[in-house]
Amino acid sequence: MYDDAIEEYKVALTLNNLDAKTHFYLGIAYRDKGDYNEAARELDKSLQLNAKMTAAYEELGMIYYRNLKDSSKAISNFEKLLSLEPSHPRADKIQEIINMLKSGKNN
Repeated sequence: MYDDAIEEYKVALTLNNLDAKTHFYLGIAYRDKGDYNEAARELDKSLQLNAKMTAAYEELGMIYYRNLKDSSKAISNFEKLLSLEPSHPRADKIQEIINMLKSGKNN
């Protein structure tokens, strides 16, 4: 099922490779499939096209935190999210994750 969705998003990108939302949703499909490196790559592309897409910062932060274990990239994405959306519904939880990662207690 994810493979079909991924192929459809790729077809859409052949028509318009500059659509940030399509890159975002392709990234989500890769995330759901468990291909976190490709997910991060597509989510990053979505941000290159639309640097205010806060959902992409959140998704990237979570992927780097939970799956790819890259604290610096997780922190960077979470901090960018909170700078763009300080009243984010999960701002407190995200800030806790940032603080934990910065303290080195990310076990």
